[in-house]
Amino acid sequence: MTGKFLKVYNILLMGQTGTGKSTFINSISNYFLYETLGEALEENQPSCVISCKFDLTFKGENGKTESVTVNMRGADPTDDDNERSTVAGQSRTLNPRVYSFRCKDIEFNVIDVPGIAGQIGGALKLLIGKLNKERNISLHVDENVFCIDNESFRFQVGWNQSEVFRKFQRTKVERYEESWRESRESVFNLFKQIYSMHAYKVKETIGVARAGTIIQCMIGPLSTVMRLITKGSTDEYKQQVIDSLMGNGTLNKPDAKAEKLKSPQLVCIHKKCLKVLIDEETRRENYDFSDPCHEDCLLKNIVKARPGDQGLTECEMFNIENNCKKCGHSYITHMHVPFKLIQTTSQVESGDILNRDEAEKRYNIFYERLKGEKKIIIDSMIVITSFVRQNAIIEYNTSFEEQLNIEIKKEEANDNLNAISNLKEIIRKYKAKIEIMNISKTSENNTIELEGVTNTLEALFALPVYGKTIRNLFESELPPGEAADTQEFIRCYVKY
Repeated sequence: MTGKFLKVYNILLMGQTGTGKSTFINSISNYFLYETLGEALEENQPSCVISCKFDLTFKGENGKTESVTVNMRGADPTDDDNERSTVAGQSRTLNPRVYSFRCKDIEFNVIDVPGIAGQIGGALKLLIGKLNKERNISLHVDENVFCIDNESFRFQVGWNQSEVFRKFQRTKVERYEESWRESRESVFNLFKQIYSMHAYKVKETIGVARAGTIIQCMIGPLSTVMRLITKGSTDEYKQQVIDSLMGNGTLNKPDAKAEKLKSPQLVCIHKKCLKVLIDEETRRENYDFSDPCHEDCLLKNIVKARPGDQGLTECEMFNIENNCKKCGHSYITHMHVPFKLIQTTSQVESGDILNRDEAEKRYNIFYERLKGEKKIIIDSMIVITSFVRQNAIIEYNTSFEEQLNIEIKKEEANDNLNAISNLKEIIRKYKAKIEIMNISKTSENNTIELEGVTNTLEALFALPVYGKTIRNLFESELPPGEAADTQEFIRCYVKY
């Protein structure tokens, strides 16, 4: 990525937990400060941009095994909790951080992320094979392999932290000096290789990333509106509309609005955690999710409104068995929400008082509009599904279905069999279209561009009955800003 004065290169570190990604970044920081290990030991001020804690075992007096624990705080002491020790004594990064190394007009941003599951090698091979088969993309890595270890950094920190370590490891300096020299040279060769590469089309990537954010913020509103449409299509609601048209000439629709919360909340969707809401107009009992299990849940990197997200287990409300301390239910029945959804009704139109025949005809027109909007929403989700699958943004084939299943839970609590049946039929139609798309996925006709997503979004906002509701719910889900938290970006000093 090239700015007017500064060339910026972003490097993402991926790997299994415990392989040393964070320690590698600490090593890089020292390679930029000291040319040799001897210089680093003489200065005896290791650069530790990420807090680290590990054990060092060595031969002590009379060949006796000695062990010392070294513990250094990172560049931001308030962020030490982002590194958590595992049972095996390894460090586990909880949230992504960016460590920036700038020299003159060049900046390398090294991105440290939580570890990936142990099967990463096999999973990557499967992904590369799939990309090659479906998209004709080949990844050649043999000529881009750089061998690096972190042993010299560990030696440097042990030297700084322990007098006993210094006393008995002086004779080993030359051995670790070679490790330092080779690893430092490999790191610099890696950066030179990155510097020489042609820039990727960042604008296109940013467009896809923004589309991913937009799409994830659309899934919840669309599933909510689907439930509103099914509710408005039931025989019970039909009678309510007819009575209203005959009574005061108004036609109302089931609606919902989002009430922004001061902080995100943890809520349970278990059937035993539903609460009764009284519809002010009909006095009918409706059921929605209970009071939050955690009102000030500030977890990061959580998929909003997705039940059972693995990251929820980091919340203080879950015990060692991952059951909620408040309601007793598993994290699988919980989700993280940034707003409260309030069930309402809103007026579609008003006019003269109608007789029964006129009221029934008027409802039938309204019903056909609902059917039309339901079809448009399903077709829109197919467009969105195609796009996210092409660009590997989110789990394209489950998110919409998961949200609809949440809406079904609400209707099950209301014993609204008609609405439940309609929602299940929507899922069936959606899955059928996905299956057709899977069969013909190699067809060029299935390619969806960014413009297609934008047009789909605008079409949804323009729907005459529920377009405004979709827009309002969508805007409530959007992040407050695209700028990263300043705590997530750490500037590192560079000498060489």
